[in-house]
Amino acid sequence: MWDGRETLSPLTSAATFLDNMKVDLAHQAISAVATHAEGKVTPTDAQLQEITEFEMGLYTAQVWDRSADRLDRGRSKQKQQLVAFLNSL
Repeated sequence: MWDGRETLSPLTSAATFLDNMKVDLAHQAISAVATHAEGKVTPTDAQLQEITEFEMGLYTAQVWDRSADRLDRGRSKQKQQLVAFLNSL
């Protein structure tokens, strides 16, 4: 998960990032089936591969901010300040 709760393999190296992400997503899927779906069997390797491939294809982006307004248009002063702040983290 984005907050690290399901992170088993470190996502700190570009060389291993994708493989480790797939391991983490597969573990998350197994946990979700067992707990949320109250599944009685563990998903097969083929099912886990389908789930992780689907999840790896999902993308999202923020397009609006309460302070900066629209984020998908030209940069306003507030947007420039927001970008500068985020880049400083």
